[in-house]
Amino acid sequence: EDYDNLIRESTTSSTLIKRAKNTLGRLHQVICCDDCIKEDHVITDDDEKVLNIFVRTNDGGIKLEKADLLLSYMESNKKLFVPKGARSEIFSFTDDLNKVEVHKPDYDFREDDILKSCLVLSDLEVQYKLKNFNEDNLKIISNNWGLIKEYLKMTADLIARYGFSAKNVISKNALIPIAYYLKKNNKSKEFVASQQHSDIETKNEIIRWLSLSQMSGAFGSSSDSTLKSVRKNIDDGKSFKEINLGKVIDKDDIEKWVNKEYFQSRLSHLILLLVSQDKYWDNCHQDHIFPISKFDREIYKKMELSQDDISFYDDNANSIANLHLLNPSVNIVKSDDDFIDWSSNKSKGFLESSLIPQQTSFDFSNFRDFIIKRKKLIIDKLSDILIARKT
Repeated sequence: EDYDNLIRESTTSSTLIKRAKNTLGRLHQVICCDDCIKEDHVITDDDEKVLNIFVRTNDGGIKLEKADLLLSYMESNKKLFVPKGARSEIFSFTDDLNKVEVHKPDYDFREDDILKSCLVLSDLEVQYKLKNFNEDNLKIISNNWGLIKEYLKMTADLIARYGFSAKNVISKNALIPIAYYLKKNNKSKEFVASQQHSDIETKNEIIRWLSLSQMSGAFGSSSDSTLKSVRKNIDDGKSFKEINLGKVIDKDDIEKWVNKEYFQSRLSHLILLLVSQDKYWDNCHQDHIFPISKFDREIYKKMELSQDDISFYDDNANSIANLHLLNPSVNIVKSDDDFIDWSSNKSKGFLESSLIPQQTSFDFSNFRDFIIKRKKLIIDKLSDILIARKT
């Protein structure tokens, strides 16, 4: 009766009153009726299956990753990861790897990412399964732990110098072969900042390979197979320039990516990073070159745009060709200014660094021409970066 009064005080709608009472009735049945709680008993010797069931059934409670349960199992052997133990070591290193530094952003690594890396960098089976964390393998990982940390940290420091962050590293599995390569070739910490010609060439090959791996989705559903294949290539002495990700990228692929991506889409930040001269990662904004507020029916009407032009404007307002990366402080100043007013105070070098087409009108009425020209500049620039040239 109390609930009935409370419901009627909140609404006079008979439909809502009935819906509220039905909802409360179902809630009472679920909580108070013994026969409505169903238990499924699963009998299995497969530890991996048990682990996965536990993760799934706990999904409604405190979020647990597979790593939480694996680390509990690993903690049982006190001889591993001494003196702190597996849990403390893995968690503290993950925090350290994500720590924002002067030249390094937060990569949002998870403990699962670190444990997966441990398997690959220790030359063990790459599948992230409980059976691969057996006693013998854990001893190998524990003995390699110092090197694993060193080369994962070096990998994060390296890609940070090229502007990579959690915003454009779509699959962290693609970072593991880089760490493996650095370890296999005994690269020192000095390699990250080295200006030697051979080191710069090697780093450029690594970054090109990483970019292609993200854009082509090489580490998608078959990431384990890709990891094994790439690791074998590295073991065979191949450079990243020689490592094939399974598909040769051509200009048609790049044109499809550029036409497909849009504001804050899956690859948009990576594409904008690659074509930008300034390598931003610290909270940079994807800025609309022509402000989104300008794409308005009233403005269209004043401009006397044709229906075809209106469709083009609407379709390309959020296009990758109408975006560039901009420092937050600059973007706030720019605000909703017309691009022509904003650009008049900018140097030619700044505009060129963002691939803004020159010798073209920046008036909003020239939006179609601007988009066509800038899209071509982006496609050409990406092609120069990503398509391997025959030597």
